[in-house]
Amino acid sequence: MTQKKIYTFLWLFLFALSMQGQTSIDSNEHKNIISNLLTPSESYSKQRRNTVLTFWGTSYGAFSYGLYQSWYKNQNLQPFHFFNDKREWLQIDKAGHAFSGYFQMAYNFQLSKWAGISEKKSILYSSVISNLFLTTLEVFDGFGEGWGFSAYDMVSNISGSGTFISQQLIWGEQRVLIKESVRPVRYSNQSITVNGVTTSLEERANDLYGKGLLERALKDYNTQTYWLSVSPNAFGWNKWPSWLNISAGIGAQGMFGGLRNRWTTPNGVFDYFTQPRYRQFYLAPDINLSKIKIKSPFLKTLFNAANIIKTPTPALEYNRIEGFKVYLVFF
Repeated sequence: MTQKKIYTFLWLFLFALSMQGQTSIDSNEHKNIISNLLTPSESYSKQRRNTVLTFWGTSYGAFSYGLYQSWYKNQNLQPFHFFNDKREWLQIDKAGHAFSGYFQMAYNFQLSKWAGISEKKSILYSSVISNLFLTTLEVFDGFGEGWGFSAYDMVSNISGSGTFISQQLIWGEQRVLIKESVRPVRYSNQSITVNGVTTSLEERANDLYGKGLLERALKDYNTQTYWLSVSPNAFGWNKWPSWLNISAGIGAQGMFGGLRNRWTTPNGVFDYFTQPRYRQFYLAPDINLSKIKIKSPFLKTLFNAANIIKTPTPALEYNRIEGFKVYLVFF
């Protein structure tokens, strides 16, 4: 459910605000306030730990309450039930869940390390809060009419967080990154008539995905691509630049409903059976921003935060409808 993704990004906004609020605590520890604020503590800091715990507690409580009030409270809630959605959206939503689990683990882990918490405890703490946050949203879904608790969503969430945890335990670093890219899609305003019912793809997209650019980016699975990004340097090919990755991505097109392109309009049920729904597979270079050597704590923090986004680069695509396609720059 895309509402959960929206709240995940809002959670990250709170994270940024909480970090700014730390200035008054640590301003006397170093001459450079910004450097002190953004640089992880070399040793365990009780003050920073308390700030992290407070942030986790307040953000979890605030968003659980806010999500219920703004979304679930207005729904026709049902007794808790399960929902099988493994075939919806050509599984692109499941890739999105894995991505959410991964980047929440990455950010929470960095937040723990910022407080000087040990490696293993940082993994444990960030795992608990990341999976608690995502599981709470899935449990809320279990009471929703028209959907329910999805075991496949949970598996995807755990696979994302587990990808981060396993690499940190085995290698002490992230060698295989999970990233996302978003490419806006323009839908046609041209009227389409099927079996006496007339509508347009733009009208359907407005109803299903919203009208704003940000809303479309969060809700429209046709615009989203998810990547596994890795550098051969991380596995012993020393002549390969450590910052240059090779990435494989997956996306999809032609989706105007979860399972099929059929929906209700004011004029009746529109069955757009002639529109193919198909997956897209990509191969492209990528830049691992965390491997770029920079001295500025601000830029380093900014690069680490932005490293969940696939760098726009040339790309090769394959899909069953059009075959191979080449992009000079793919977003």
